[in-house]
Amino acid sequence: MMTTKTFAVQLKHIALFLLLLLPISALGSRFQLWPYTVGLLIFAAALVGSLLIEVICTFWLINKPKADVRRVLRLASLLALPPLILTAALMRGYTSGTMLHDISTDLSSPPQFIAAQGLRAETSNTLEHTSNKSQAQNKLYPHIKSINNALSQHENYTAALNIAEEMDWSIHFKKPEQGHFEAVETTLWFGFKDDIVIRARNNQLDIRSISRVGKSDLGANAGRIEEFIKNFSSATSH
Repeated sequence: MMTTKTFAVQLKHIALFLLLLLPISALGSRFQLWPYTVGLLIFAAALVGSLLIEVICTFWLINKPKADVRRVLRLASLLALPPLILTAALMRGYTSGTMLHDISTDLSSPPQFIAAQGLRAETSNTLEHTSNKSQAQNKLYPHIKSINNALSQHENYTAALNIAEEMDWSIHFKKPEQGHFEAVETTLWFGFKDDIVIRARNNQLDIRSISRVGKSDLGANAGRIEEFIKNFSSATSH
């Protein structure tokens, strides 16, 4: 017959296994060992399992088990915590009921991609910027606007290109005479690819970032644009 301590130890082992599933689910997708959908399912399984362990440990500890069992349960609870913390951090960029994966500083006339289409699969998200996307962005990120300044097109283009290189974007297409370049950024863990386009004009710079897959980006594209604007403004304010 299984003792309470044995059961607690098994919970600890399961919590450790679920913790290890986090990098496995992400890196397996990044290195194309399986589709990203499989990686997300593994991640979800780790999350649900960790949440269940947290609930079991909490109720068990409330009932004041023996000291040796209590130590094991606390360790199991600690091991089950990182998946929940990570998910909470990721979900900060998500607003319930609003799914968005395409962000632009100019919603009336978003920068258009020239070369990106050739890099995207047939199943990738469309590059068309619809009114629904604009409405969703106005709701979630009303502060993201065009960068207006006193710089020429060339100065805006050069500064933007320098910032993009500093941010380690993979720049694959340039049209300096049009103030246009395109880049790709790959997320660290799952290896999701987001396409980025810059449009430089006299006195104005615009940027657009769009995910290739997924209906919601959990705020990744908006965060990227916000970081770019901050870096660009800092570099050109002197």
